[in-house]
Amino acid sequence: MQFRLLGPVEVVDEGRPLVLGSAKQRALLAILLLHANEVVSRDRLIDELWGEQPPASAPHSLEVYVSRLRKALQPDGGERLLVTRPGGYLLQLEPDQLDLGRFERLVEDGHRALADGDSERAAERLAEALALWRGPALGDLAYEPFAVPEIERLEEQRLAALEGKIEAELALGRHGALIGELEAFSTKHPLRERMHGQLMLALYRSGRQADALDTYKALRLHLRDELGLDPSPALQRLEHAILRQDPTLELAAEVPAGEDGQPTLPKTTGPTTRLPPIDHWRPALVAIGIAGLLVAAVVGATVFFTGNSGPSLDGIDANAAGLIDAKNGQVLASISVGGRPAGIAAYHGAVWVANTVDGTVLRIDPDTKSVEDRIVVGNSPSGLAGGEGGLWVTSSAGGGTVSEINPDANRVVQTIPVGNGPRGVAVGGDAVWVANSLDGTVAQVDPKAGVVTRRITVGGTPSALAVGGVWSG
Repeated sequence: MQFRLLGPVEVVDEGRPLVLGSAKQRALLAILLLHANEVVSRDRLIDELWGEQPPASAPHSLEVYVSRLRKALQPDGGERLLVTRPGGYLLQLEPDQLDLGRFERLVEDGHRALADGDSERAAERLAEALALWRGPALGDLAYEPFAVPEIERLEEQRLAALEGKIEAELALGRHGALIGELEAFSTKHPLRERMHGQLMLALYRSGRQADALDTYKALRLHLRDELGLDPSPALQRLEHAILRQDPTLELAAEVPAGEDGQPTLPKTTGPTTRLPPIDHWRPALVAIGIAGLLVAAVVGATVFFTGNSGPSLDGIDANAAGLIDAKNGQVLASISVGGRPAGIAAYHGAVWVANTVDGTVLRIDPDTKSVEDRIVVGNSPSGLAGGEGGLWVTSSAGGGTVSEINPDANRVVQTIPVGNGPRGVAVGGDAVWVANSLDGTVAQVDPKAGVVTRRITVGGTPSALAVGGVWSG
């Protein structure tokens, strides 16, 4: 039996689509599928299906919908798939039964191949993932309130996969065949700078330098008119490289994409400014880590950490957040992230994990050891840090941003462009600091004004930061 969300909600058994009943019943199935292999409480299902003011009959109606759905999925009786649990319901699926799960695994594999420089494998995996889509996700439930944020989240995943596939195909020299597709998508998504950069590169490599420059000019005017912004530093560098016909734009000179899947764009050369060594006590110094991200956070007497794809550790699953007793080293819990985890932070009584696959930040309750919320933040979130009244998360969305999540409202309250390839983030000294791994800078952000107040060139690929009142060397 196959379950499908990447298009109208559908269940196919031995090649035959099942009759799923009314819109509310299909919505119930969709909610359970979005949380496959998790217990979804009755209260949450009622809220999702009927909103903040459900009718008095909602609990009984929910039981009826569950009963009918179970009969549709299991005509022979029993609770093989749709299982009743204390306080809620659980839809038990194997890994390959849900198209969304297959899509996410293929995308993760494709992005990993892209980061490793295996463009052929990346293009194949991402094309296979995109082929699973039969139309807009949850297409028959587009007007259900619960579906709106999920549709936006899944569409963002699809576009990120598409951009990754195009990146791989550009590296394989297929620029001429990509132009029509890129023109159509960049017109439909006028604010996605990565697609415009890919179109500029494809046009330039096809001998259409003037058209590539016109594409940049049109994007610049649109950004200024709509948002009062200039294109990202990466696109500005690409325009300058096209103007001088920089040989690094040619296919033979291309460098594999970075870990976050950003387009391979030329970097300016010249002297590099480096921070002085930390050789004595000094206040409010920002330390830059080049090699990796902080992935552990202490909460009381426990330690949370994230585990990415690969073999499971004892008691900790791959792609999960693990909880360890700091005193005896005992594994207390393994909480599935539902994608590929990146940054992790402890803040405001919760543990927060960035999920690079679906562009969300998960809020985990350290007491119940469960995911309490998923907040959509955009493409490839990576670094997390709490302070200055909010949780801050870096993302490659919109050309490179840092977003503030209000931990009381569980939503993004502001998003600030910061540079190219933002990774690490830290809070201190009345500022938010962001490491931009693709342009070798650290951005200082005023959290109240929501603007970058200073940009420090450090060179290399900075990826992690820490801020402290006193440092010793």
